[in-house]
Amino acid sequence: MTASAAPPILPEDIELPNPYILPVPVSPALTPISLRLKSSLWPTVYAPPRKSEAEDWTRGKCRWAWEAMKCTVEAAAKAKSCEELPIAVHIPVPYEGSSANVAPTAFTACDTRTSSFHPLRHSVVNLIRQVADHASAVSEEPQNDTNYLLTSLALFTTHEPCIMCSMALIHSRVKEVFYIYPMEKTGGCGGVACLPTLEGVNHRFRICRWKTEGAFSQCNLTVDAAIDA
Repeated sequence: MTASAAPPILPEDIELPNPYILPVPVSPALTPISLRLKSSLWPTVYAPPRKSEAEDWTRGKCRWAWEAMKCTVEAAAKAKSCEELPIAVHIPVPYEGSSANVAPTAFTACDTRTSSFHPLRHSVVNLIRQVADHASAVSEEPQNDTNYLLTSLALFTTHEPCIMCSMALIHSRVKEVFYIYPMEKTGGCGGVACLPTLEGVNHRFRICRWKTEGAFSQCNLTVDAAIDA
């Protein structure tokens, strides 16, 4: 056993600043973004919400979510009037700031399979393309295929995303998905499968079912149960 080294002796004429108090996080991080921010100040535990665990929302955040879903429904209703499938998605400006890879901008996209005669023009795919194009336009340097990422962003959609769209959302690193209409035969967020819970996927996002579909029932956005939304 060796003796520990003696502490260094500081010169008597050295001038040190007065000590100060720095506030540090006192609660665990709920998201990877929050974990990085908090850990830069103090070692922080990562404790995301558990499945079915209630989450406290302020009235302001509830209003933010309501406005986002209202915008989504209105876009779907407009698409229906243009003889498109009444399926739409919307990404609002994050409620509390933005740590995303894109500027704090809202995005809305609709299903265009009918008008484009293309089977893959789903609303989610169209929106991801829209975000990527926006990021490329505002970026001063090439993003090397990372400018489409939806990191830290919430996505609101009228219908549960299909298998293809759910995988696109996993690959795009979306934070959470809110949907109104479940698609039991084609949905990839709990319908026919729940892709974010499968073993081997490299990202998981939170899924929330909107329980107040009656508020938007007058729009009649239902589609055939066999359609991939």
